[in-house]
Amino acid sequence: MPIQQILSNIIKSDECDFIRTLFDELDYKHIRGGEKVVVYGAGSAGGEMYDVLSLHGVEIECFCDKNADLVGGELKGRPIISTKTLCENYKERLVVIGVQKYKKEILEFLRNSGFKRVSAIKNDEQFYYYLQFPRWKNSVEKIIQDEALIAKAYNLMADQKSKDIFIKRLSILASYADYASYKDYCKLSQYPSTLPEERKVFAANFESEMYFNNELIKLKDGDSLVDCGAFNGDSLLQWKMKMQKK
Repeated sequence: MPIQQILSNIIKSDECDFIRTLFDELDYKHIRGGEKVVVYGAGSAGGEMYDVLSLHGVEIECFCDKNADLVGGELKGRPIISTKTLCENYKERLVVIGVQKYKKEILEFLRNSGFKRVSAIKNDEQFYYYLQFPRWKNSVEKIIQDEALIAKAYNLMADQKSKDIFIKRLSILASYADYASYKDYCKLSQYPSTLPEERKVFAANFESEMYFNNELIKLKDGDSLVDCGAFNGDSLLQWKMKMQKK
């Protein structure tokens, strides 16, 4: 049964590599004991870092940002403090960097300022995946509730590879943020490894690349493609561009 396959592949919160990437065993022990962290960066990425940390049971005490226009305000209901306040009052706190572009400079600044406990996700693609994950997260309860619909969709698929991709995708969505599992899914789905690194995540719709660069979807003249979804038609535009280049 597909539901049993999905449930057997779900990764729990304390098993996912998001936690292991950010925290060593001692830090995670302190966090599970109730210690709150500070997120450096009060922009959109900082807010997304808050969401993924909260999803995994990590409490955030405040945000820090060097932008004077943000200091004194709030993000996600947490105060935004200055770097001066951070250095004066939070030197012993665990600081999580919630900035992508300048994280190396921020890490160097914090280290030079005497902070011993600073966590950052160095890999850009991994950083992007973790921050986007809460938008996709599904509950185990919802998966079980939809068991009949899942089985119906599974049985509509004609080939085993499509069924495997389907199971893997739903398993990831019901798990917690695990980058290794996501990469396994990408390989199974023929993620376009021939693309240059800068196009894989940030400059291209990489899901569209997966849709249209694989061995399962091969349309010929006269075939029809039904694009099911309700975003802004980006996948259809990607397909149109691909066809115009032929």
